[in-house]
Order: sequence, then C-alpha cells, then structure tokens
Amino acid sequence: MRIHAGTTVVAALVSSLVVGAGTVAAAAPGRAAPASSTSNALPAAVREAVRFELPRPTGRHAVGVTELHLVDRDRPDPWVAGADRELMVGVWYPARSARGYPRQPYMPPGVARHADESGSFGLTRPGEVDWASAMTDTASAAPADDRTARPVVLYSPGLGDSRAFGTSAAVELASRGYVVVTVDHTHECAAVEFPGGRVEFRKPPTADTPTRRKAIETRVHDIRFVLDRLAVLGAGGNPDAGKRRLPHGLGRALDLERVGMYGHSAGGITAAEAMRTDSRIDAGINMDGTLQYTGTEFLRGTATSMGGVLWPLLAGVVGGISWHLPFGVYLLGVPLGIATALLLPRGRPNGPGRPAGEGPKGWEVLRRHRILLARYGLQFCGSLLLYALVVFLPQRLAEAGVGDPLPVSLYTVGMSGAMSLIGLAYARLRARLPYSVLLRGAPALWTAAFLLLAVAPNAPLLFLAPLLFGLGQGVFFPVTTVLIGEGVPAAVRGQATSLSGTATFAGQFASPLLIGPLIQATSLTTGFLLAAAVPALALAALWISRAGATGPRPGVPAPSPAPAPASRTE
Repeated sequence: MRIHAGTTVVAALVSSLVVGAGTVAAAAPGRAAPASSTSNALPAAVREAVRFELPRPTGRHAVGVTELHLVDRDRPDPWVAGADRELMVGVWYPARSARGYPRQPYMPPGVARHADESGSFGLTRPGEVDWASAMTDTASAAPADDRTARPVVLYSPGLGDSRAFGTSAAVELASRGYVVVTVDHTHECAAVEFPGGRVEFRKPPTADTPTRRKAIETRVHDIRFVLDRLAVLGAGGNPDAGKRRLPHGLGRALDLERVGMYGHSAGGITAAEAMRTDSRIDAGINMDGTLQYTGTEFLRGTATSMGGVLWPLLAGVVGGISWHLPFGVYLLGVPLGIATALLLPRGRPNGPGRPAGEGPKGWEVLRRHRILLARYGLQFCGSLLLYALVVFLPQRLAEAGVGDPLPVSLYTVGMSGAMSLIGLAYARLRARLPYSVLLRGAPALWTAAFLLLAVAPNAPLLFLAPLLFGLGQGVFFPVTTVLIGEGVPAAVRGQATSLSGTATFAGQFASPLLIGPLIQATSLTTGFLLAAAVPALALAALWISRAGATGPRPGVPAPSPAPAPASRTE
C-alpha cells in the first residue's frame, strides 16, 4: 500500500493500520479504541487527508468486478421487523480485458462517507483519511473470461466489518483465476450501500453472546442464500433484484462444483459453520475465528467431533468387559434428559417473524404438512435398521467364523467409510439425480444389505452388507434433512427438524426391542430376511406414491435447514 505525502507522519501511520490490515482480509473485528483516545495522540492540525493506493495484484489475469443486490423473499430480516433479508455482494473475476472499463472504487460513496464520519472506524478524526478517492486495480463490469469455468470462493468479513476489508485478497485471488464473492451482512456490518445510494447501518449491539450467536446463524443463512443465487447465475439467470445488466459471460465462468470459503474472525467462524452445514462448500479457511462462544461453550460441530473420537475409545474399553455395557451408556440419557427439562428456560425462542411464545405445536406441524409423516417414518426405519445391523452383525460373523474384536470392528468401519465416500461425492450425485431417485436408492441399498446378511455364505461376502448399508445411509440422511427442512415454511422449520431427531432416536431405541425378540424367536437368517422386508416395503411405497419427488431440481441447490449456532467471535 502506498500512502501519499501531505499529512503528518502520525496520521499516516494510523491510516496505515486501518487500511493495511483491512485490505488483506485481516481486519481487526471491531475492537478499536474510542476516537477520543486516539485523537489525543494526534497533532492539533492536519492540513490534508491521507490518500492511499491498494497493492496491485500479482496474477496473470486482468480482474473485473460487479455487484449483486440479492433479496431473500422467504426470509425475514432478523434485525429489522417487517423487511425481507437483502444483501449486497461483490463478484471479482478474471476478465477478458480491462481496457476501456472504469476502475472500481475501494468503497461505495455512502460507505466511504460513513467511514470518514466515524473517524476511520475510531482510529482517527473525521476528515483525516480520504476513503472516497481510493480505487482498486479492477475493471467495473468488464466481460468475464468464460473460456473455462473457474472455482468459486466466498468471503465473509469480521463482525461489524465491511466486505471492502477483504478487497486486496479478493482481487489477488481473481488475478490468479478464481471467482471471489465477498458478502456484506446487512444491519450487522457498519454500513452497506444499495442501488440508488440507500445506505443501511448497523442495528444490533454485538457485545453480548446471544446476539453474536444470532449474528453467526444469520451469516450462515446469508452464505447459503448467496450460493442458491449463484446457482441461478450459473444456470443463465440474473439473480440481481433489480435485474441490472451483468458482465458478459459471468455465469459461464462459475464452476459451482468447486466452491471454497474463507473469512476473518466472525467471518472465519461463518466459513467453518457454513462448510459444516452445506455440502456445496468443499474447503474453507478460518482466519482467527474461535470455535466457541465462551470459555466453556463450544460450537456444536466441535463438540460432536469430540464425541465421535471419544465414544469409540470408551465403547472399546467397556465392551471388553461385556458387550452389554456400551448399550447401557444410553441409560445416561434418562437423568440427562430430566435435568435438561428442569434447567432449560421456560420461554420459547423467537422464530423468524413471530413474537416469543407463538407458533404451532408439533402435532399442528404434522397435521398441516402430512408428507412429513412419511419422511419421519423413513428416518425411523433407517435408524432401526442401522442399530439392528450394528447389534446383530457380530453374531452373524461368529456364524461365519469371525469372532475376534478387531476383524469384527473392520466391518463397521467399512460402513462408516462408505458413508464418508458418499459425503465426498454427494454434491455431484445431487447435481445429476433428483431427490426422488436418491430417496428410493437408500431403501434399495438397505434391502440388498439385509438380504446379504441373511444368505451370504462366507465372511468376505458378508463384508458387502455394511458397505451397501453405509452407501444407503450416506445418501439418505442429507436428502431427508433437506426435504424435511424445505417441506415446511421457515417459521416452523425448527419444529420440523426437532421432530426429525425424535424419529431417529425412536428408531434407535426400538431396534433392540423389535428386532431382538424377533431373532430370538426365529433365527438370525429369518430375522434379517424380515428386516429386509421393511425397506423393501418402503421402497414399494415410494415408487407407487412418488412421495419423495418433491424438492428442488438438480443443479439448483436448495437452502438447508437452520444450522447450529456457531462460536464466540473475536
């Protein structure tokens, strides 16, 4: 960054701190000292505002840029009553040529004016930094280089910060062949300028933990909505709310099969949480964002991952004493559930667009959206079969001559590996196949798995059973999660998701109660054959009713259910 002469050294250094940190996508997250404390260190008179230039990109591509005004008609703004959620995003891309196109300002006029009036975010006094004169080395609305589709990278800034703070990193990545989409989180960042010069300012305070949780949840919804609108752009549409003309070839330059995300501080947390909850994001970078709200309150995904590591170790230890003991751990859920019911606050959280304490009960959700019953039934079925396989597979392997704990564990590891493989390939599967096909594929794989468990003559063939079942589970759970979340209005999505968990856990607890006595009264072979009939009947019902046919079309990803709250912002 170059700072022009004509002002005091102290003012130049202060400006360098603001601009230098911000333009490399590493802005401090809103913890600046008050303007008065900084101003006391400055000379009494500063005759000319600091002007600066951004570093030039080092890649071989010319860089073009445009803005999109995106409006989510299905989501109320969480910070402003009675308004739809709207965003401004910048799209930075390799351009065919920058010649003849105007340079893009570093900040829109309204945002630059706010930056100056705020005393450069509290680091100087008004009038000491000329934000409005700074220009980027990019060509506004230049035609995109669409000779090849390019990876897409999303950027989310720190809590309260403008997307402008990530400009230099975005331009550098675009010069190296990426399409970069920078997002302003409206009413949370300091100022956002919309078409026509309208400027929206920050609404909520950001100091308390509940508000920060809400901010992260809103940000993740924002990112997922942006991905939805980019899919429209990639399919040849114009997602801009005002249908403003877009740069030629921009949609064809997007490769939405290769999506990454990065962010700083709260933006880094947003990147981690968005990647966890949306399979369209393949990779992410969290720059300085802690994955916890407080010293003891962790991001849900972090806690879940820790449990996924600790539980197999604990189960292996107690399972060496008796195979009954790992299942006995479930009994801990009884006192924990009672304690949770007693300790949780009595009030209900506010849903989008409704006052606290209002909203339909669970049974009302089922009555109004009866298709959910079929999907919950499938989740119950999948969970019941999963635990039947896990509990009774060792007995079947013993019949085939496999009794040592390590070889037995490899069979269940194979199932988990198959589920992971589907996770890696799910985005490509979803782009090519409708939800109805994917949903019917899961019970078909379950049926094949249990038929193998019943009739396979040896251990190698038995190994195929958990593999097939894992493939079915890997397809089933993301599909039903999306269909349940998108099958109801946003206002009752929380209840629908909660009932989904109820169906899953009900299947887990019912499995030993239903399958166990059945096998004990007959045999393993008969029990597995009868268990195979359950998904076979579900498959027949799906085929006849086409109950799983609803859902977004391939190639146009749908928003997913509400993500878990993320971590403490720094």
